[in-house]
Amino acid sequence: MRLGISCYTQKPLTRTIYEARLMARVAREKGVCTQMGNQGTALDASREAIAQLRSGVLGPIHEVYAWSNRPVWAQGPNRRMTLAKFAEQARKENPEAAEKLVEKKKQQIQRDLERLDWKMWLGVAPYREYWPGLYHPFQWRGWWDFGSGALGDMACHQLMVPFCGCDLKDPVSVVARTTGHDYDSFPASSIIKFEFPETSERPALTFWWYDRKGNKPPQEVFSRWGIDKVANSGVLIVGEKGAFYSGNDYCAKYELKGVKKVKVEFEPAVKKGNNDVNHMYELFRAVEAGDPTLCHSNFVHRAGPLTETILLGNLAVWAAAKGGENGAMGDWGEKIAWDAKNLKVTNLASLKTPEVADLVKPEYPEGYRLD
Repeated sequence: MRLGISCYTQKPLTRTIYEARLMARVAREKGVCTQMGNQGTALDASREAIAQLRSGVLGPIHEVYAWSNRPVWAQGPNRRMTLAKFAEQARKENPEAAEKLVEKKKQQIQRDLERLDWKMWLGVAPYREYWPGLYHPFQWRGWWDFGSGALGDMACHQLMVPFCGCDLKDPVSVVARTTGHDYDSFPASSIIKFEFPETSERPALTFWWYDRKGNKPPQEVFSRWGIDKVANSGVLIVGEKGAFYSGNDYCAKYELKGVKKVKVEFEPAVKKGNNDVNHMYELFRAVEAGDPTLCHSNFVHRAGPLTETILLGNLAVWAAAKGGENGAMGDWGEKIAWDAKNLKVTNLASLKTPEVADLVKPEYPEGYRLD
C-alpha cells in the first residue's frame, strides 16, 4: 500500500489491533483501494440486512449475540510438540518400537523442510520447532503466535452485518470466560462480553460472543422470540420493538421477529459469479474507477475498525487462561478497560496479566518493523 498498490487481503486481516489500525491508516493516506476477504459482504441479502438494521425497524438495540461452531481445528493447552517430547512419549508408550518411530518422524520432518522455509514461515514469531501438521497448513489459526483463534477467524464474517447495522465500533470494555489455555494455543471454547458506549445513533449496548459447537447463548434468549431450534452458528440482535435472527455465517438468510421488514435501499453487489468472485470484482471495479469507497469491506471504514473490535476480545481471552475442571468453562477473567482512540488498556496497572498490552502492539524483530 505504501507503494500505491491496491490490496485484497484475506481474513483475519491482522493478528493484532495495532496492525489493523495501521493498515487502515496507510490505506487512507495513500488513497489505495482495499478489500478484506469476508466474501459474505458481496451478497445482496447481507446488504439488505444492514439496511434493515439501520432503518431502526427493531427500535433501540441493546443486545447483540453471535455464536460459532468453530474452532474446527485443534485448540487447547499443552499442544506444542517437539522431537524430544515425541521421543520421550514413544519410549514410555512403546519402548520396543520407539527408536524406529523417532527415526521415521525425523525423516518426515526433514522431507517437509526440504519444501518449506520454516524460518520464513515463522516470520515475526519466536522460533519453535516445526512439527508436521501442527501449524502448517491451516492449523496456525489456533496458536497465539500465528493466528487469532475462532473469534478472529469467524467474527469477521458473522459480525459484518451487526457491525455495519449497529455501529459496533470502539468498545469500552471486554471480559471473557474460557475452558483454559496456556498462552500458546487458544482455548477450546470461550464466551466474551463486549460493552459499547452510547453514541449519537444508538444507546449503549452489549455484544456477546460464543465459540465451539454447542456453546450458545441461553435458550431463553431465543425462546422469547419464538426461536426453538437454534442453528450451530448465527446472530441474534435484540431491539425494543423486535429482533433480528440469522443462522447463516454471513447473515444472508435472516428473519425479523416481532416486526415486519421495511422498504430499504442498498447498493447491489457486483454480479460476475459466486460471492467470492463478486467480492474480488468489486475491488477491480474500485481500482478502475479510482474510488476506494466502492469496496464494501475496505480497510478504512469497515474491515480495519471491524478487526479492531474483534481482536479486542482476545485480550480478554488472554486474561482468562484458567478454565474449569475437566475442560469445563472457567470463571470470568479480568475485565479489560479500553481506550479505543489511543489503543490503550486503561486499567493495566491493576491487572494480573499486564502483558495484554503486548498483544495490542508487539515488538517485532529487525527487518519486520512496520513503522
